[in-house]
Amino acid sequence: MSCGGGGDEDSGTAAKPPARPHLKTACERVPTPLVARVAGVRPAVLHRRQKGAADEVAACEWRGGPVVLVRVSVDSAAQARRRFANQQVEQQQFYAGDPELKPRLVKGVGEDAFAAPGAWWTRGYRTLEAYADDRLLRIGVTVRGFSDAD
Repeated sequence: MSCGGGGDEDSGTAAKPPARPHLKTACERVPTPLVARVAGVRPAVLHRRQKGAADEVAACEWRGGPVVLVRVSVDSAAQARRRFANQQVEQQQFYAGDPELKPRLVKGVGEDAFAAPGAWWTRGYRTLEAYADDRLLRIGVTVRGFSDAD
């Protein structure tokens, strides 16, 4: 008598989870020449650094010249849509009276998440948050000499 019944031999191979399609890292999604053009500097001036993996949350940072910091993060972890909507509501609740930290809705960017619009800009943090394709995108910009209008 044997445990496990049936007498089948164990092949020693466990079932593999289904392969996920390749998720691009934040640095793969946003080319350095694009960041340089937007910041008004030569690409050679910028130093790029990847932070995190591509699986769920990854970020890419650029520094150099007048670019104090440009940071792009891509969050594709589970329930990104819910987190995005909750962050927008919380930002409104906590900072509605503060024009620097109150989120400003950006039309035509991202896709709506529940009742939240697809993107917003926070002037005080110089951060754009957007949601689309089950991913949260955050772009933070600190460049000497840039104003809100830039």
